[in-house]
Parts: sequence; C-alpha cells; structure tokens
Amino acid sequence: MRIVHYIPDILKSDIVADYVNMLSKHHSENDKVRLVTDKDKVETLMTIKDTDILHVHTCWSRKTAYVVEKAVKGNVAVVLSPHGSLDSYVVDNEQPKMKKMQLLAYQKGMLKNADAVVVTNTSEFSHIEKMGWTTRLQLEPSAVFDSSVAPSDMAASMLRLYTKVLDTRYFLRMSLGEKEAICSMVHYGMSRDIGCTMLSDEDVKNVRMLNPEQWKRILLYSDDEHISNIIDYSTRVMQIPVPAIDTHSIDRFPVTAHKIQKSLSSDVLFEGNGFRTRILSEETDAKDVELRNVLTMLCNISYLAGRREMGMNHLAEMYETLRYGDFDEKRFGEIARKLRLMKFSRRLMSVLNKYLRLTEGFMPVAPLNDNGNANLMIMENRAV
Repeated sequence: MRIVHYIPDILKSDIVADYVNMLSKHHSENDKVRLVTDKDKVETLMTIKDTDILHVHTCWSRKTAYVVEKAVKGNVAVVLSPHGSLDSYVVDNEQPKMKKMQLLAYQKGMLKNADAVVVTNTSEFSHIEKMGWTTRLQLEPSAVFDSSVAPSDMAASMLRLYTKVLDTRYFLRMSLGEKEAICSMVHYGMSRDIGCTMLSDEDVKNVRMLNPEQWKRILLYSDDEHISNIIDYSTRVMQIPVPAIDTHSIDRFPVTAHKIQKSLSSDVLFEGNGFRTRILSEETDAKDVELRNVLTMLCNISYLAGRREMGMNHLAEMYETLRYGDFDEKRFGEIARKLRLMKFSRRLMSVLNKYLRLTEGFMPVAPLNDNGNANLMIMENRAV
C-alpha cells in the first residue's frame, strides 16, 4: 500500500507531528510510506499512479483543501484526521467567526470529499456526526494521548481502516480489463444458447487471466449490482476457477449510491406516473402481454436511471427481454415515443450494445450514443 501522510509542517513538541511520526514508523514493512509537508510539492503526488491513501493531518488551511481537491480529482483515497480541530469547543471558541466562514468556504467540502474521517475522542466524533456532512466517521484511539494504546496497535488499526477505505472504493480501482470481464460474464450468463454468444477467444482469456485481487473487486461489484448469480453461473459453465472470497466478511463503509434489487418487470410503474400509466392502458390490451411488459420495464429502468439506482442487474434483465422476447418492435417504437421515452430507449440500446453486446437485429429502435447517456454508463460513472 502506498501511503502519503500530509501535515503542513513538522514542529518540535507538536502533538500532531508526534502522532504522524509514530504512525509512519510503525507501518508495515510492505507499505511504501511518505511523509510530506508544505515544503514538498505534495500536489504532484495526488494521482492514483503514485498514491493509494492520502492521510491528511490538518483541516483548517486553504492549502489543505486544495490538496484534498487534487487528490479527489486524481482518484486518490483521502483519510482526514482533524486531531481535535473539529471539536465543538474549538469551533465555537477559537476564532469562531473565522471558522464559520472557513466551514462554509471549504471545510464542508473537505469532509464530504474524504473517504473517511478519523477522530481520537468521542466529543469530536459527536460534533462531526451532528453536522451531518459525512457518515464515514471512525473513532481510533491515539497512542499519543492514551498510554494504554501501543503505537504498533495504533498503526495496525489504521492500516485496517485504510484497507476498509480501499475496499469501499474498489470500483475506482478497477481496470478496463476487469470491467470488460464483468460485461463478458454477464453477456455469457444471460445467453440462453451458449453456442451463440458474442465472446471471442480474447474475451475468455481476459476472464481466465484475472488475479485474486481483481476477483475480489469483481465479486464485490457483483454483490453491489445484484448479479452474483449471473457471475456464478457464467464461471461454472465456462469452467473458470474463482478464488474462495467471502465478500460479506469484508469490512466496508455503506455505499453512497445504493442499487435496488427488484425486477423491472412489474404490474405497476415504479414512479406511479399517471401519464405513462394511461398511455400504456390506452395503447396495449390483454393480447399485448409481452409488449406491455417490455414497455413497463422501459418506464421503470428510465425511472431508476434518473435516480441513479439502476444496476447491472437491470441492464441484464433488459438485455434478456429484448434478446429473447416476442413483441411488435414497430409498436414498441410508436408507444415509446408517446411515453416520451424515445431518446432514452435509443440511448439504452447503445449502452446495451456497449456493455452486453446486444446487436441491432434485436433492438426495437436505432441506438443513439450522445451526451445524454451519462446516467446509463454505469461502468464509467458510478458513485462509491
């Protein structure tokens, strides 16, 4: 693990500096640890190529906010330790007017951007929790303040926190090859005729070449996107060995973008849209069971995409229905237009082609690839 500890300056008889030095000295030999200050060009280290974890040990300076912003843009995980600076007494009594302006100007953004906020006392924990700017808050005793805590135990506990942070934001560490492997396995798993899949020898080789760490991320993704059953089926049929990883035992912070599991196929629309319910009733009848079902699924996936709750499970379900369903494609297009979902339908076709290899022969409307696809591009745009 590549860890950068950032503190504005190293001063003698400074408690925060003592804490940082103690933590740095007791990290594992396998970890690459750097201690940087404002004298160093810390912003040049803020890329995922150079750093896994940026641990910030200050919170009130403007420079710190800039460093955190650079880290977020560089895809680097940020752990923030205010070291008592966000205790209610400090905020309310030490230059309170200035601190209030700083809180609004950049402090709130720093807390929201941090992957974890670490505090050493319950008073500060309660104050930050009360502000409601982050839910990723953790209490970690300090060996500097508590002699009963061994420095080595403090460092080991912090390393577990770093691992928790990285496991929470696993998706941002996924390579293109891992994402392609997921799409290949979902495509394979949703294909009823295995002999007619669109996988090349290179696609299969890509899946077979995955290492245990990559499988860990893929299995975590499968849990979050509710496609574990599809991945399990694909790997069994393709006879690909998967490491025995208990993803449920992996400690993670709660995800910020929760994907719902329920099926798109439903008797009613998720959003309860009266306009679209009326259009479906007017344009379909008892004989149009499959057509009504696929149009209902279209309305529901549009609703979920708008709320950023659409998962890979929903794309897989939509793929299967379009690929193997028997409905009037011309009427699908006509009714989709009346539902005001024609552009969305076309964008959905484009994404299904990109991720799950749905070919134009099975698309009821022509695909459209434009800037409006953002909410559907879940392999590129996904909150953690």
